[in-house]
Amino acid sequence: MLLLAFTASTPALEKSKKADYSPKVKKWLNKEITVKFDDYRLDTCIAVCKIVTGADMMFEVGTKVEDLPKINYYAKGYRLSKVLDDILGKTKFDWKVVNDTILIVKRTY
Repeated sequence: MLLLAFTASTPALEKSKKADYSPKVKKWLNKEITVKFDDYRLDTCIAVCKIVTGADMMFEVGTKVEDLPKINYYAKGYRLSKVLDDILGKTKFDWKVVNDTILIVKRTY
């Protein structure tokens, strides 16, 4: 299982009229978010992380979450839930929230 922590920060949204946050998303803003991948394929995990964060990241197998750099996430006018839905809708993965952790899991049909 691979863990990735990043901070949700949306300076552009604060000035935007689209800043319509659900209470669930509001509590994540400017706080560290832990994303947990319930899959051992590192390339898949990194691909999803790259799209979510917009960052060009390379991690080695076995990297611990506390060793990862903090990455700012810019939602660009969209709710975090919509961004995750859009990204993961094209993959075999889905997401759910468990104890304030976004858990990315294999989709069950």
